[in-house]
Amino acid sequence: MLSRISGIKATFFIIAIWCILFISDQFFGLFPLLCGKGLHLMGGQYYRIFTGALLHTNFIHLAVNCGTLFWVGRFLEKNIGIWKYLSFGIVCCFLAQLVFMSVYPNVSGSAGGSPLIFSYLGLISALQIFDAGFPRFRPGTWYGNWILIYAVAANIPLFSWMDSSALAIHFIAFATGFVMGSILAINIKGRIKE
Repeated sequence: MLSRISGIKATFFIIAIWCILFISDQFFGLFPLLCGKGLHLMGGQYYRIFTGALLHTNFIHLAVNCGTLFWVGRFLEKNIGIWKYLSFGIVCCFLAQLVFMSVYPNVSGSAGGSPLIFSYLGLISALQIFDAGFPRFRPGTWYGNWILIYAVAANIPLFSWMDSSALAIHFIAFATGFVMGSILAINIKGRIKE
């Protein structure tokens, strides 16, 4: 079991950052300093484009995103390599957040790692379509079921810890991941593993 999870170091790194910031927020109130804000409300604090994706609003929000990232990372990181996995996630998450904050310029406090996760789901979808050599996504497995349930439940407003703007950021992040993933898959088809 340990050898199976040792290949997902970047995933554990991201989860550790999420947990550390969540605990720190409980003691020091980091949310107002780091949460995402629409471009009209940012006041030059452009770091918020990325830092909002590092925060979570409550323990259930954090736990669900950590669990999902674990399964997404287990599927992706071992197959594309740690640096492609990490850099792809950072770039797509930043782009998705930037688009979201431009479309919703008056959002006053967004948080959550779902833009990162949905970017990775877009990448998985692109690789399934454009790279026949990439391992197939298999529903009916632990990772497959967890990811599918998350993809559906995270878009039901009742379960999505935010208002209907959650649907928008999830769609934007998925589309960003799919487009960037398609470009990646087409340009280095069959050679994605380091």
